Amino acid sequence: MLNNSTKSKVCPYSNKLFEAKRQNQVFASAEDRIAYHNEQNNSLRKKLSFTNKKILKNYKIADEILGDFTDVSVHREYLKGMGFSFTVFTNLTQIKDELVFGLFDIAFMKLPDEDYYYLYRTK
Repeated sequence: MLNNSTKSKVCPYSNKLFEAKRQNQVFASAEDRIAYHNEQNNSLRKKLSFTNKKILKNYKIADEILGDFTDVSVHREYLKGMGFSFTVFTNLTQIKDELVFGLFDIAFMKLPDEDYYYLYRTK
């Protein structure tokens, strides 16, 4: 036996009252659902853009320095001069007993000589 009863709901995006066609229907229309999620994602992207820009800039700098090499050591002042920010990274990787900072597939670590950093591709 079919249950044709519908339930009135309020759309979280448009605040319109609508009759749900399915029990799990949340939005009044597909357009409202898409607009709601686009708005949520755009808001999140705006919040994260300040940090994401730094991370992407660091990655571009490290990638440019490495070029076709798998590893290279570079002076701290050279990195700073290119605009590298030492305060952001995407991950930590453990190499032997040491934690190394990562930018996606590139890792960087301070060498014992405090003026140089070692950059290398992890993959």
